[in-house]
Amino acid sequence: MLAATAAGILAAGWDQIATNTVTPPAAIAAEAAAGAWLKELLGIPASASVGFVTGCQAANTAGLAAASHQVLADVGWDADRNANIIDFYLYLAAGFVTVRQLIRRARTLYRWDTRPTTRRLT
Repeated sequence: MLAATAAGILAAGWDQIATNTVTPPAAIAAEAAAGAWLKELLGIPASASVGFVTGCQAANTAGLAAASHQVLADVGWDADRNANIIDFYLYLAAGFVTVRQLIRRARTLYRWDTRPTTRRLT
């Protein structure tokens, strides 16, 4: 119990945000040491990169990103080189969704009473 209290006091006093490599030197040093130890323990090459995440959502996102990068590399797609193409289509799809929502909102907000609710072909 005393060790947990002391750890809580140290964590609150130090208050490091370990989200990047610029602000928290102690957290980065601990992550580098733990990463080197895990790579040695698991037989992973020393040139591999290591990153620790704060929760399940970040772990799932990082895992899916790494897996999709590897799958694309296996079929000959350079994800880093062709990222602009992927970004373009994602932004295009987001634009279509936005325009559709705006049209739907305008149709409900700016409809006049005498306008028919359905299209009539005559």
